Amino acid sequence: MDGFAVRAADTFEAREDRPIALKLAGCILPGINPDIKIEDGEAAEIATGAVMPAGADAVVMVEFTRNNEELLILRPVSINENVMHAGADIMAGERILKKGTSLGPRETGLLAATGRGTVMVNRLTVGLISTGNELVRPGDELRPGQIYDINSFSIGSAVKECGGEPVYFV
Repeated sequence: MDGFAVRAADTFEAREDRPIALKLAGCILPGINPDIKIEDGEAAEIATGAVMPAGADAVVMVEFTRNNEELLILRPVSINENVMHAGADIMAGERILKKGTSLGPRETGLLAATGRGTVMVNRLTVGLISTGNELVRPGDELRPGQIYDINSFSIGSAVKECGGEPVYFV
């Protein structure tokens, strides 16, 4: 959540008509472990995906602030508001997929989220059929008006590259 990491208690009295002023202690970007500690009356600018600084327990959305010469908080936040804790989506040791689950975009993303670079999968069999009276299998003799079926074999090669097993239907 783009906004400001704060101690929630420092915002409890904040209202649009009576904003609370906090001192900026720094800026925290994603991918960097912050060396900032939020003390009473302080806040740190924080980008979505960044690590929360020590001492902070909530994030005020940037939409609920004004930042001129000092940071003004326009609404209160509660403890853990706009904060995602490590393990909140997938807990350590949790089974994420059952054996035999088909892998689609969601499952592949889930595997990537756990850091898995590779997984064991069953070989996929793909049936291929090209239709048309003009098509002839490569290696057979062409008659006038006929062409070789290149689509089945081109697609079949792509299936093999992906670890699948093509089955050609005539």
